[in-house]
Amino acid sequence: MPAFDATGRAGVFTPDGPITVTRIEVQLRTAPAGCQTNARLRITDGTTSQALTVNSASEDSGALSLDYAAGTAIGLHVSRAAVCAGGTAPASANVVVQYKGR
Repeated sequence: MPAFDATGRAGVFTPDGPITVTRIEVQLRTAPAGCQTNARLRITDGTTSQALTVNSASEDSGALSLDYAAGTAIGLHVSRAAVCAGGTAPASANVVVQYKGR
């Protein structure tokens, strides 16, 4: 993910079997600083979703239990853009979505 200054889809995956998402972790090369509005990531299949606010160089959702059906596209979106007038917008993220089969 290059930057968090606009909303939109960052990635999508479609599992072959049913899964349970258990954690989302984000590591940023460029941490946010002086932002009036922090960016927010959202994982969703259109029904089940979870948001994670990005306000530091490292974010962790903690333990999750989000069930998704086989063959359903699961998207990762920037659902709220960072507003960092005079500050530094978060950028260059590595996002890890941990999951297990059901």
